[in-house]
Amino acid sequence: MIYIEELFKRYLLIEEKVLWSGKPDTKNLFMKEDIFPTIFGCSFIIAHLIWEVISIRIITGSIIQESVKPSDGIISALFGLPFIFIGYYLTIGRVIKRKLNKQKILYAITNKRLLIFEIGKTEKVIAKYINQITNIDIDINKNGRGTIIFGENKSYNKFYDLYDSKNVYELLNSLISQL
Repeated sequence: MIYIEELFKRYLLIEEKVLWSGKPDTKNLFMKEDIFPTIFGCSFIIAHLIWEVISIRIITGSIIQESVKPSDGIISALFGLPFIFIGYYLTIGRVIKRKLNKQKILYAITNKRLLIFEIGKTEKVIAKYINQITNIDIDINKNGRGTIIFGENKSYNKFYDLYDSKNVYELLNSLISQL
């Protein structure tokens, strides 16, 4: 917690105070946008696993034809491996990557700005002045978690997967109305 307070102090302007801070929910792994890539990735894996089994059967001599040599099976097996990795990335790799990225993000609302911190090997800070925000939208799930979109719908204009999204939304609205 001390690290977070020091992080805020480094990036706060004169007479700026943190009114709220939070992190995205890292337990929420799957999103509705994941349905198609997951199905596609699973079918990709299944098709190319069948490809690999056939290639291995060619290599071992289980499939014998005049026009097929064992070296063809080796080339075929090597050709199919990248497609299996692509399938795994589409099914679970993206989800793992999303979780790791969420663990590096911290949000803050001050009396002057919205701040998004990406903490990794380097620190990246995205700041948006509250007086520049023209509109705020909120998207709340059944479970109560929500995403707040401020301004244009771009990835750096969002607070993703917040537990207290309704309270944050009300805080932002009150700050904007005070201007």
